[in-house]
Amino acid sequence: MGILSDILNDAPGVKPLGTVSHMERCLASDRWITIHPHGDEENYRRMEIDDDGTILKGGAMALQGTNIRDFGKNMANKERVRGMSIKTVDEYRAKEDELYKELVKAGHVRNRKDFDEAYSGIKDITNPKKLYISRSADFYDTRYQHPEKFKEMEEFLQGTKKAAREYYDEQNQKQEREQRAEEDREQNKRRKERIEAAPLKNEKMEKAVEVFNKNTTAKLQELKNKRDAFIKHFDRQKEQIIRKVGEDVKRLSDSELNDLAHRVRHLEAVGSHLHDEIHDFISNAHEEFTKITESKTRNKERSNHFLKNLEYGTPLGDFALANALYGGVPDDVLFESGGSVYNHLMHEQRRRERLKGN
Repeated sequence: MGILSDILNDAPGVKPLGTVSHMERCLASDRWITIHPHGDEENYRRMEIDDDGTILKGGAMALQGTNIRDFGKNMANKERVRGMSIKTVDEYRAKEDELYKELVKAGHVRNRKDFDEAYSGIKDITNPKKLYISRSADFYDTRYQHPEKFKEMEEFLQGTKKAAREYYDEQNQKQEREQRAEEDREQNKRRKERIEAAPLKNEKMEKAVEVFNKNTTAKLQELKNKRDAFIKHFDRQKEQIIRKVGEDVKRLSDSELNDLAHRVRHLEAVGSHLHDEIHDFISNAHEEFTKITESKTRNKERSNHFLKNLEYGTPLGDFALANALYGGVPDDVLFESGGSVYNHLMHEQRRRERLKGN
């Protein structure tokens, strides 16, 4: 009878169609077959198959695309077949409404910042645990018969994870800001106490310190603006350079390799020069301030009057009082992993020189 007839007659629940000529005429016309699951003559199903026995139409949606020879095995997953069975219009609309309400409910929960509850509520629908066998049919129903709602739920899960991450990051940053603010208040309080405990010698010295602090503050503001502008320039150049280097430095031509190495070296040199400029200015300023406040008596504690017009916790105050000696200027072009971009380029350059030598 041939391969198709063997498949049909061997498949569980499939009723033989009779003579070879009759079966072949049916397949040649429309390839529709009649099956009787569990041998029930009254409960029959009509299905269309192709030449290889793949089910094209008819029966449960879960069976479409499977092979008729695997009919018995595929029917064994009753939850999957039941979940993907054809529904009435009213049943379809009722399930759509149910899924919509679940999304609205989860959205309200997420708005209350209860991210875990919002996430788990939708996650149970889109990917129920295997232990919840009774939910399997609902899962298959949602996944295959309501694909748009299923997609909305998957997007909701991704959005919830993102919202939770952003919320907790903001909470951590807020906590860090509050902690830094408290530390700044304590530093400013102690500094004020030290200033009051070591007053300047006389009115002449007070005037000299006032003029010094005013002029030094103005210069530090210039240096800070210069530093801030360079940081933005540095970040843009670094991004362009690393993107140009890419994942495979071997694909770069010799001229591209040399150009990138030159750009990196120049950018690092500018940063290093600016760092030294800021460092040297603040060091010289401390020396000059010491000379202004010198006297026959001990003047060690008078150093707290240095830039007393500034406070910790302000942009210029933090730059001048905390970061100026270090500059806060980037002067190394590094990969995200921390490796030197320049060393990476030089390693490739030396490799090429060795190959040319051979």
